[in-house]
Amino acid sequence: FVKMGNYDQETNSYGDLVFQAVVIPSSEVVRKGADLIMDVTLPLHQVLKRNSAFSITLFEGRIVKTLVLPKTAWHNQSLKFPGEGLPIYQPPTIRSMDINLGNGSLIVNLSVKRPSSIPNKLLQHIETYAQY
Repeated sequence: FVKMGNYDQETNSYGDLVFQAVVIPSSEVVRKGADLIMDVTLPLHQVLKRNSAFSITLFEGRIVKTLVLPKTAWHNQSLKFPGEGLPIYQPPTIRSMDINLGNGSLIVNLSVKRPSSIPNKLLQHIETYAQY
């Protein structure tokens, strides 16, 4: 930011204000443009309920959003939640401030954790049911 820093009495002018940011990659969330992509594992009973809600935890363990599973959600499926990603901004011009053009999407790669006590034959029936 030009001329927005501290005032220097010797030069009788303001210095520049410079920010330096260090971005630490997340092991839980991948950013692709304005979209956020993450893997989520849910227990089988929650996925079978359909329309059940689950919470997404991002950045330092804070719950950001509670989302509802679509009726067709199943193992190894990518679910797209439009408008739940990062803000999309139009670059500022001299005459305007940043303009928010909406948000990207949150893409959840769903895994279903099956209990060890479910027999394989029952799992086959569940997978057949999920195709309908």
